[in-house]
Amino acid sequence: MLPLDRPLILASASPRRAELLRTLGVPFSQRPSCIPEEIRTGERPEQFVLRLAVEKAQAGSADPRTRCLILGCDTVVVSGSRILGKPRDRAEGREMLLTLAGRSHLVLSGLALWILPENQWAFGVSETKVTFHPLPAAAVESYLSTEEYRDKAGAYALQGAAALFVDRIEGSATNVIGLPLDLLPRLLRQLGLWFPEA
Repeated sequence: MLPLDRPLILASASPRRAELLRTLGVPFSQRPSCIPEEIRTGERPEQFVLRLAVEKAQAGSADPRTRCLILGCDTVVVSGSRILGKPRDRAEGREMLLTLAGRSHLVLSGLALWILPENQWAFGVSETKVTFHPLPAAAVESYLSTEEYRDKAGAYALQGAAALFVDRIEGSATNVIGLPLDLLPRLLRQLGLWFPEA
């Protein structure tokens, strides 16, 4: 559907991001990037997700002379001033979910588009406010037993069983899933790849 004039490369192994791109009818290939996801001293959440999105896009390039568009993205959950990444185990997943229960938190995604061989960038951050219902301990344990929490920022997936935890969402739901489609058209427009004005 998008009027791209070159191949799109998703620099991620995420099946959620791939599925969202497929729903747009956009042909793409995946080139997962393995970079350290460590927060630097003094780095704010917005800076963190944007830096990782850019680094993932850069890692997704096999040859900067190739004509392509590379998409890098990173998503985190922020509770207060604390960044919640992917839980290491069930105990950490439990701790994250209980921290989010009955409260509001932010989901931030950094999105970076790198157009080659022109070497031009467009990037930005999408923010969504998510509020959870209070969660009984039994509900948390039942959810953890599904193993859905694994490899998910904040230990939950909006597109799965954790949708029952959500009281309300303010902002982009696709941002919470992992690819902010609210931000994508603006970045494509910056690169001249959005639909031309009538």
